[in-house]
Amino acid sequence: MGRIVTLLLSAILLLSSSVIYNASAQTFLPDIEIECDPESRIEVYPGSTYSGFFTCTLSNPTAYSEEVEVTITSGPLLSMGPGTVTVGPSATLDIQISLRAEQGMSVQSIAVETKAVVVSFNGIDATALPEASDTADTSAMIMQYSAP
Repeated sequence: MGRIVTLLLSAILLLSSSVIYNASAQTFLPDIEIECDPESRIEVYPGSTYSGFFTCTLSNPTAYSEEVEVTITSGPLLSMGPGTVTVGPSATLDIQISLRAEQGMSVQSIAVETKAVVVSFNGIDATALPEASDTADTSAMIMQYSAP
């Protein structure tokens, strides 16, 4: 009888612990997370596109919709991406960033920083709230080619 009670209590404790650990925390202030591909390769030989791309994932851990402004700092490279995007509550959104080099650039690695800032939180201007932002770094690799 003692073994059955111990076994039953153990089973109840194991089942209840899985319920407790599956709960996720959500915040009531704006928050955003950004993760980007670590590298983008750009070919600069004559006739190539001189372009490279990388993908970033924006994650909204809050229970409210957020409007997020995306800015890209890419040094000598021309960069293009969405200016502002809307990320739903507890959702993720993939965006693509485009980089363009000039023909004949020398082989090098250029640091690219992508920053996400929450500008609207559940339809309310977020400038009066503490800034919610995150940054991600990517390396743009200018690939080698041989010229005659």
